[in-house]
Amino acid sequence: MTRRIFTIILLASLAAAAQETQRHYARAYYTKWKPGMAAEGQAFLKDVAAKAARSWVQGDPSAIGQITMLRLLPGGSGVDHDRLRLTITNRPPDPDFVREISPGSPKFVEAAGMKPADYQAKIRTFFDTVRTEVWSNEIRYGSIKEGDYVRVAWIKVPSAKRTARADYYRAWENAVWAEAVKQGTVRAIERWTVLFAASEEPSSVSFGAFPDVASFYKGLGNRQEIFRKAHPGKDYHAYRQADDASGEGSSGTQTIIYRVDAAVWK
Repeated sequence: MTRRIFTIILLASLAAAAQETQRHYARAYYTKWKPGMAAEGQAFLKDVAAKAARSWVQGDPSAIGQITMLRLLPGGSGVDHDRLRLTITNRPPDPDFVREISPGSPKFVEAAGMKPADYQAKIRTFFDTVRTEVWSNEIRYGSIKEGDYVRVAWIKVPSAKRTARADYYRAWENAVWAEAVKQGTVRAIERWTVLFAASEEPSSVSFGAFPDVASFYKGLGNRQEIFRKAHPGKDYHAYRQADDASGEGSSGTQTIIYRVDAAVWK
């Protein structure tokens, strides 16, 4: 049943993205440190796991990259994970992992100088994987780098509004985000659709990545100025009205601030 549901959602995503030129997929891993293991685990991930990731990016033709982010805010135990890792490819992930190639695949672990069984045993001593999700990109502007501060927002859009919301992004918002990245007020902006999650219906995930704390708190800066450059001669108020109308009923389910611990790209 899981595979059937995933396949239906994936086919719908592919149909909606028929005009997209660069379709990317991400498997999202939410992990939580075991008590007292964060420092040792971090050192291991910076060494062996990083080597395996670089080997994967170089050796898998479908690999786009991998980013690992550490949660900064909110703190405490209210959030179910400490780390969010994304492995990004141009090939849809296998929901059952049967045919999936990843940084943890044996040949890439061996290239990092460790036996696969020992690697998996070591990983399990450091953290637990709380859950995984499969995402498909809607837009990706810029490139997230190690050390960036990233605001990630999970947003639910009512089924009846999803087409209107997608039309709004294509007509208005995508160009605004692209212009913001071009101006350098933000390092990268991404928006993903959640194709499969164990306990959630499909939703959107938006990223805004900033190179330092100052730019993070500044955000996109003067949105009206960015809008005028993105849409010369168009009405800013019409843009805001379209946002309100298409976003009616949408709700943010969670916003988390991360710092990028590692980023490896093709």
